[in-house]
Amino acid sequence: MLCHDVKDLFLDYMDGNLDEKMRTELENHFAGCPGCQDEMSELKAMISTLKNEAETITVPANFMKNVRKKVRVSEAKKRKFFKANALLAGAAALFLTFFVGTAVANGGFASLTDWWKNFSHQEDEQMKGIIDKGLGEELNLTAEQNNVKIKIKSVAADDLQTIIYYEVENKVGGKKYQIKYSDGITFEDQEKHWKIEDDPDYSPVRSQMNLYSDREGVYKGKLQLAPIKNKQALLDVNIGLLEEVKDPSETENGADAENGPDASNKADQLEGSWDFKIPVKKHRAIEHKLNVKANVDGISIVFEKLTIAPTATLLTYRYQDGNSGKNLGYIKIASVEANGKVAKSDLFGGVTFSQSEDNGWGTEQASFDSLYLENPTSVKIKIGSIQYQIEDEKKIALGEDIQLPFSFEYQGNKITIKKLEFGPHTKMVMKEDLQANREYEMLDYEFLSKEGDFSTGVMIDGYFVDKYGMKYNAADYMPRIDELEEPIFYSTEHQIELAASGQNQKFIPDAIQIHGYSKTQYINKEIKVNLK
Repeated sequence: MLCHDVKDLFLDYMDGNLDEKMRTELENHFAGCPGCQDEMSELKAMISTLKNEAETITVPANFMKNVRKKVRVSEAKKRKFFKANALLAGAAALFLTFFVGTAVANGGFASLTDWWKNFSHQEDEQMKGIIDKGLGEELNLTAEQNNVKIKIKSVAADDLQTIIYYEVENKVGGKKYQIKYSDGITFEDQEKHWKIEDDPDYSPVRSQMNLYSDREGVYKGKLQLAPIKNKQALLDVNIGLLEEVKDPSETENGADAENGPDASNKADQLEGSWDFKIPVKKHRAIEHKLNVKANVDGISIVFEKLTIAPTATLLTYRYQDGNSGKNLGYIKIASVEANGKVAKSDLFGGVTFSQSEDNGWGTEQASFDSLYLENPTSVKIKIGSIQYQIEDEKKIALGEDIQLPFSFEYQGNKITIKKLEFGPHTKMVMKEDLQANREYEMLDYEFLSKEGDFSTGVMIDGYFVDKYGMKYNAADYMPRIDELEEPIFYSTEHQIELAASGQNQKFIPDAIQIHGYSKTQYINKEIKVNLK
């Protein structure tokens, strides 16, 4: 197994989503490859840090204007592509994870609040349909302490995931509290219910989503857990720590990502012990073997499997890049339709699995809304877009003596370094013009330095441009991207932090090496597939 294949599987390995054969292959590779072993250790440490830091994030008044993707990569021996799909998925997930329990319906927030209400209503309706069909259970289990009542409203489980809807009611004030999911919830004997792969830090909790609630002091949320091992389980759950969900209107001046949130606006935490025994019944997903072939823009695609479960739909497909002169980044499947119902690509799930193979083929798995209740005999798969990585090298010398603002051109577009502050953590602000005819979308670049190993932190802002050439602030339209026709993301600002590994001295980058850029092509091709 090659290193680049192993790296594609890091997260699935950590989540325990690999079968025994694949897991053994990875562990054998780790044993003989110190480089991959080190990267895995760094990734575990980074995720642990992010989990801890995530709980300290407060939501400023202009939060949606500051949603950015922060990527930390090792620049010592390799370069990484900044992919637009990863940017959008990460920022969108961040948006809902930390979006407040009480929306502010004024100014620019009005339409966003409407979107959030509609999204939460659809979640409620989907869960109601699952329960009505006997595929989930309404529980309404309650526990109360310190005038705070937690209600486990309902649960649904299948071969893909376990979902728990819950409420937290604060009976003595207007503050809203959510479960501090990184360390506020524990499961007794979790090795009985999940494949923990001998990982002492394993947690079955995959994500938490905030849902709209207009009731004072009442928070509504959704926990997504890994699928349980057995057909049934009685989960012994203890909730020991809650965290206040801040209203963005309470943050004065909307502290941004550069300066951090206002220190006076820290979220309160509430300790306690709310115990539940949650009965879970896992329902079988329906798997359809497909083996349907298609060709799009010279790319061979094979749709291999469609998995339809009560909580989600997964499409597994392979593709081979046959388009010379372009490096295929990814293929976006826009939707899967059955009986007139269109299951769109999951905004907060996206591609759930990606693997490269030695023979030039890649395998991906995309998630969509559930089609389980449709019981389809055929589906329409809509291929939305393809992103390519175009190679076009350019090196720009930097150093300590450059005069600001420092501008250069790439693909006929002006790029300007507005800020460059040297130190142990060197900070840079780089901005790109966005003209109507800009050729590239996002840059693939790295920094060069003679000073050895160093890390790079990047936060990217930009705009969506639709098929008519209209520009939309990406942060404002992140959760409402479906309202735009054929949107393409263009980066316009990079907030960069560079730091030498293990050193506390001034770090000076020697150059920026641009390797190329991304280019998106919309396809909008439908393929009808009969299910066996």
